[in-house]
This record gives sequence, structure tokens and C-alpha cells, in this order.
Amino acid sequence: MTDSFSPEKLNPNQLSRKLLEKHRRMFGDYQREFEIRQKVSVLNEKGDLLEHWIKSAEEDGSNGYEKYTKDKEMVSREISSLISELRDMSLQDVKSESKDETEKRYSFLGERIDAHKEAIDYWNGRVKELSKKKKVSGGKEKGTKDPKKRKAKKR
Repeated sequence: MTDSFSPEKLNPNQLSRKLLEKHRRMFGDYQREFEIRQKVSVLNEKGDLLEHWIKSAEEDGSNGYEKYTKDKEMVSREISSLISELRDMSLQDVKSESKDETEKRYSFLGERIDAHKEAIDYWNGRVKELSKKKKVSGGKEKGTKDPKKRKAKKR
């Protein structure tokens, strides 16, 4: 979904807005993946805990075994659904990631999110600055040609 445009044909305000849009989109993508990975991590821990409770209930002969087994199946389905969503979002095979690879990706996502937050702040400021300049100069941005003046010179 890349926009095909020539940066040379854009005035500074338009270019700044395009860059702001790009950083917002990428921030959203990274943020979504980060959140899904967080949920998967929490659900994996919950699944491990339920597995422990299932074994304990089985050994003790207590009546929680069926409930824990049912909960474990529900957690497994939810994890599968989230992993499917991650697969749709990224190019890598999430299911075959090692814990180390998962931690590296999680760290990478955190860094990218922070970088895009900074970029969004910067480009927001730049857009505001350029908008103020446009208002001060009577609506004409610096570096743009006034078609009326061009016609007047030709006559």
C-alpha cells in the first residue's frame, strides 16, 4: 500500500503530512503486533498454570480437572487465533520462533514504536510550523509559484 508520489513535486507542508501519515501507519502496525504478542505471552503463562492445575487435580482426584481442561482448551484456541493474526501481519513464521527470537522481536517492536512516536511528534510540530508560516504569508507557501504573477509577466 505504498503511495506512489514524487517528493520533488510536493511542497514542504504536503511532504511533512505524507511523512506524518507514514509514521502513524507504521506506529499502528507495530503497536498492534506488540499488543498481540503481549496477549500471547500472557495466555501462554495462563496455559502453563492451567496445565499444572490439571496435573495436580488429576493426581489428587479433585473435581477441578474438567474445568481446568476446558479452560486450557479455550486458552489454546485463543492463542491459535492470535498466532494466525500475527502470521497475517508479518512475514515470519510465528509458531516456529524460539523464545530468544520472540524476545528479540518484542524488543525490536518496542524500539520501533518509540522511534515512530518520536517521528510523529517531530512531524506534527513541523506540520504546525509550516501551517503557521502559510497563514502568515497569506495562504501561499514558500517555494510555490503564483500562477497570476506568471501570467502577468508573460503579457
